[in-house]
Amino acid sequence: MTRLFILFIAACVGMACQSKKLRFDEQLHRQNCPENGNCDLRIYTDKGVETKKDEFNASYQELYTAEGSHVLEFEYVRNTSPEIQDDQYREIIRIEFDDDLQALSLTNKELNQVKVSLTRLCNCRGATGVYPIDQGSLKMRRQNGKIELDLKFSLSEVPHEIHSIQEVFSY
Repeated sequence: MTRLFILFIAACVGMACQSKKLRFDEQLHRQNCPENGNCDLRIYTDKGVETKKDEFNASYQELYTAEGSHVLEFEYVRNTSPEIQDDQYREIIRIEFDDDLQALSLTNKELNQVKVSLTRLCNCRGATGVYPIDQGSLKMRRQNGKIELDLKFSLSEVPHEIHSIQEVFSY
């Protein structure tokens, strides 16, 4: 429980950075999100993301100032049941990319080049924390002032509910 609390605090600190409001295709955005929760898409401009470990060896992420770099964050929060204690469940997928991005196509281990990761926050012993994504594909393309994102991935370390994200957005 202490690890979960520390991860929650770290996530809150990371989210304290100012994010920009994105404009995106609502219909496409809803298709990314499971029916049993809510999803949000944010971008942190002039930021980078770093994965760290606390004194309990639990992983968490921090955003830091990085001019010309952006962190895209897709967050899924599962609806909770009032009858179940500690029912909170959240997944955060982050991608760091450069401002001058025009086109990008990466697969598997290449995903580490843009720090694609999934943060899993829940009361699930041994299965909460940050997991680098190195199985899947990512395509990003800037066109007509918008960025098209197509991410498909899987993790063998932990179960997860989000397996793909398709978005078209501008900021």
